[in-house]
Amino acid sequence: MKSVLFKIKGMHTQEDRINVMNAIHKYSGVLYIDVNMHDEKVKVDYDPNNITVGDMRRYIESENYTVDVLSYS
Repeated sequence: MKSVLFKIKGMHTQEDRINVMNAIHKYSGVLYIDVNMHDEKVKVDYDPNNITVGDMRRYIESENYTVDVLSYS
């Protein structure tokens, strides 16, 4: 298992929170998602054998959010 922390610009409402979660939770390899609306940050625990950081970033960006990777391990 690995973790990544994203900064999601444009995530202001509960609907945004749900959109971001829905963008990635349905994919194999996403194990846990923690969304912090106040800081516009999303922490994801994932299996790198099934999904990559780049994949998750693209899925979130496809929902019209700007995504920065803050850290990953």
